Amino acid sequence: MTTLGPEEKRVTNLVSALVLGALLAAAGCGGGSAPPSHATVDAGADAARDGMVDAGPANDRGGTPDAGTDAGVDTMIDARSEDASAPVDAEDGAVADAAAGDGGATDAQGNADVGAEASDAGGGRPEILVVATYLGGISSFRIVAESGALIPVTSSLDSGAQLYAVAAHPSGNFVYAADLRGRVYGYRVNRDDGSLADLSAAPLMIGGQAISAAIDPQGRFLYVGNNGDNSLYAFAIDRTSGVLTPIMGSPFPLAATPAGLCFHPTGAFLFLSSIASSATTVGGIRVFKLDATSGAPQETDHSPFATTIFGGALAAHPNGNFLYDSAFGVHVLAIDPTSGDLRELDDSPHPGAQSDNLAVDVAVDPLGQFLWASDSAGPLTAYRLDTAGVFGGVDTSPFDAHTLPYSVAIDPSGRFVYVGNDDADQVSAFSLERATGNLQPVMNSPFTVHGLQPEMVIIGP
Repeated sequence: MTTLGPEEKRVTNLVSALVLGALLAAAGCGGGSAPPSHATVDAGADAARDGMVDAGPANDRGGTPDAGTDAGVDTMIDARSEDASAPVDAEDGAVADAAAGDGGATDAQGNADVGAEASDAGGGRPEILVVATYLGGISSFRIVAESGALIPVTSSLDSGAQLYAVAAHPSGNFVYAADLRGRVYGYRVNRDDGSLADLSAAPLMIGGQAISAAIDPQGRFLYVGNNGDNSLYAFAIDRTSGVLTPIMGSPFPLAATPAGLCFHPTGAFLFLSSIASSATTVGGIRVFKLDATSGAPQETDHSPFATTIFGGALAAHPNGNFLYDSAFGVHVLAIDPTSGDLRELDDSPHPGAQSDNLAVDVAVDPLGQFLWASDSAGPLTAYRLDTAGVFGGVDTSPFDAHTLPYSVAIDPSGRFVYVGNDDADQVSAFSLERATGNLQPVMNSPFTVHGLQPEMVIIGP
């Protein structure tokens, strides 16, 4: 397939839809996909896990082509245990020890040490920011607990990959990234130092254009939206090794081109934003119920919903009552807890989220009190949320998020907000004042990353 440049990347979905330009002009919409949930996996779960299905060779999966690769090699990510605990070299991102208040020490990449180790407040494992980029591979950073500053750890694995989405397993032990060239990369996370190691020598090949990724809150299945064949690929995840196995029936055809993916906090429903793929199809948000054993998705009776919304990042409120879509404005939809049906609220959409159609440009506070939306023109817009889905303004919003804000993520503790800057090789970091919603830039922000259009996921301690 033809390799796309950064500008072409932004409109991959749009040009595939014959009528999308006119529809967008009429509806005023766009979007991307949202950061995954980081709920903790049940410690009592059986490692073998119910629902692990061996789909067998590629020719047993509904005749889906294997992109010219050997199914025995490329349909499974093989975890290499020897890479799981690779130490971090002191010259490759560890921060030199410095006395509190010294302020003079820097790491190997020139980011100043702020006088604190990157660990949680209790002295345990650090929070880890993983950044997947277009043409710059995947990198990881430890988050300094006291300040939110970023300490580089792993730099540019799989440099040159066209990564569009990244998803973390709820255990925090594995990360998966979707490549526009129809590949799925897998990595093991060293929870003690934040380093990443490849799960395989070669990525899993699925063909087409992998554009979005999400893992269910129970950590059983990975789902990848593919623009090349308008389908949803589903894989069972081995919780011990990180191995991916295609489930029976994957890939599952869709009636429109996928954009964002997001799970209901309970894992009962998978939400998928879509754009029209032809003059006879519609966009909107599609809702799927998942077979608890096999992981197979089944679209619900009344899906799709909000068919005047095209594409958009998706994020669910932690209480499970609301879904947010960032299609040229923040759309707020009430979720029926029984059926998964969606209903857009009367005052929706709200300003903000004027970013790339494929960017993760909306994020919801893990505590359910705030929402942030990026705008490619520069500002980061903040909203205060309540349990009824009502939006309120934050007095100091919008905030300057530097060059071309593209993606948004908030750490699981709700203390820091990160913005990936489009085409700028940077991530901007802010500390959150929870009483007011005000953001203050973290010292030495923005931080350098390697690659364009960064997509982010944060792993908690």
